[in-house]
Amino acid sequence: MANPWKVYQTPKSNSWIIDFHYRDEHGLPQRFRRSAGRGVGKAEAQRKARALYHEMQRDPIAFVDTIERGRRTRADARPFTQVADDYYEQYVLVRLKGTTIRSHEQILRVHLKPYFASTDIRGIGKAEVDTYMGSKRRAGLSKKSVNNHLSVLSSVFAFAHERGWVAENPTKKKRLKVEQTGFNWIDAETSVGFLAAIRAQDPHYYPVFLAALRTGMRQGELIALRWQNVRLDAAQPYIEVRHSRSHGVTTSTKGNRVRHVGIHPELAAVLHPLRGQPGDLVFTSTSGQQLTGNVLKNPMRRAKAAIGRPELRFHDLRHSFASQLTARGIALQVVQGLLGHSEVSTTAKYSHPTASLAFEAIATLGDAVPALAAK
Repeated sequence: MANPWKVYQTPKSNSWIIDFHYRDEHGLPQRFRRSAGRGVGKAEAQRKARALYHEMQRDPIAFVDTIERGRRTRADARPFTQVADDYYEQYVLVRLKGTTIRSHEQILRVHLKPYFASTDIRGIGKAEVDTYMGSKRRAGLSKKSVNNHLSVLSSVFAFAHERGWVAENPTKKKRLKVEQTGFNWIDAETSVGFLAAIRAQDPHYYPVFLAALRTGMRQGELIALRWQNVRLDAAQPYIEVRHSRSHGVTTSTKGNRVRHVGIHPELAAVLHPLRGQPGDLVFTSTSGQQLTGNVLKNPMRRAKAAIGRPELRFHDLRHSFASQLTARGIALQVVQGLLGHSEVSTTAKYSHPTASLAFEAIATLGDAVPALAAK
């Protein structure tokens, strides 16, 4: 007698299909047709088919309930890739900007989506996150890179939680401890040599590099700066930092904060002869076009070679501005405002007095204390 169930493969399937008919609780004919699972051979598929058919015979009502519950679960399933795409379209592109958008897109496309793929987001728990972290570390990624991935993954889960798709965020307390490596900066004396090299080799770009070292503005903020936001004729000249530019797009500053930075007399003397119309760009290429980061790379390369600091980046000029101020004893809260940081803890990393200043500070401890009598 032929089996009441059968297993077979279709030309388009990569797995064995279990197929049999049954009657539901109302006596109506129904069909059970489902994959035995990826990687399951014919013999195992036949065993599963036999077990499922006998389960249906033993308790048809419970079997039907299991089937319906499975259908509802599949209907409610939200593959990670789908959730990640929704997150990118509805949150990243709407709320984030510039390099942050590109960073999220790259991490999602290259790492998170290929790894979690069609896994229901509800099936991703702390163990799965740990496994992901381990796989990326074994692949050679740094702890900082893995933490960046976790930040994006955490945002995806926060997005899903707001919509009621998941009950909790499994990425909490998962960050890896990363050793603080510090950052590069140059002191006031080295800055003089750096600027002298720029002036000698690339005089057209001297104003923008001087502005970087005297205002602490980000490269994108300097590139986007227009004369309408430079107040040279004020009693105390200042720059109103409102915009930034990255990858061809001009947006508001990081954190959407407008800040005012005083103009050093040295910088004011350089800017006065260059003044243009309010809507004109303050800094341009030698051809008068919009500046880009790539245009500034060659002047930067030549100047840092001249002072023997090949590791410097343009952003390190901002670091140097802040570090030179804190080394002179300027309060962190003042430097915080100049840099546009939302938290003073972010600014605190620039507080690293030189050894000579540290010794001088210690030496002052006894200034107001009567000398101890010699014994």
